[in-house]
Amino acid sequence: MRLYEFKDLGRNKQLFVPIKYNRKYHGKNLEEFAKTYIVQFQNDKVRFILSKEGSRNIATNKKNYIGADVNLKHNLIATKDFQIDIDRQMLKCFQEFLPKYDKNKEKHEKKYKIWLRRFDKHLKRKCSEFVDECIKQGKDHIVLEDIQAFGRMFAKDEVGTKYSRLSRILHLNDLKNIIISIANKKDIAVSLVPSHYTSQQCSKCGYISRDNRMSQEKFVCMNCGHSDNADQNASINIASRVSSNVLRESLLKEVYP
Repeated sequence: MRLYEFKDLGRNKQLFVPIKYNRKYHGKNLEEFAKTYIVQFQNDKVRFILSKEGSRNIATNKKNYIGADVNLKHNLIATKDFQIDIDRQMLKCFQEFLPKYDKNKEKHEKKYKIWLRRFDKHLKRKCSEFVDECIKQGKDHIVLEDIQAFGRMFAKDEVGTKYSRLSRILHLNDLKNIIISIANKKDIAVSLVPSHYTSQQCSKCGYISRDNRMSQEKFVCMNCGHSDNADQNASINIASRVSSNVLRESLLKEVYP
């Protein structure tokens, strides 16, 4: 783990941080951003992100909900109506490269960083494609899981790489932030809800059981017999945690207007 330390600069001294300023994004009055910034640590880089004080309100007027399930093993982003997937051939090539990197990191470090930059751009394109498709479908409110479960994905792919490791390397936990950023610019609301039991709950009768998951891909309810693609069933449950008044009051964590 890389440690960063900002030492005391002493009295009457300032730390100057070079920033990229975009008038279209930040507006004419840069002073609004001067007092607040976000420090982000990622790999071997430190990013200072300009921000400004403000409040977020529940987007009560955005009620054309669509739930999305994020899953690296199958479709990257799945809804009940469509799926957005990662470039599987690109992912397979990266997986085949990883054992070489593990064996000699110093030799392959440069190529490894190139791979990370490629995936960073690729995932941003996929998130943009997802938001555009939501708009095309007439949706104005995206509901996502508050993704924190990738570290518990112990299944391995056909190459032998754990999905949990791939998820950490590719920073899939950041997908929600990328989607929020893109959606906000296009006046689309985004809600984050807890991920508990979304994959085990029947979207028809509400029955929850591990036995409902016949396989990683197939969902069959042991109570009512409803069957569906597991990711699509989960996406419906995710959306219902905001569309249902009862569930929204008890389970909703954050709403971004």
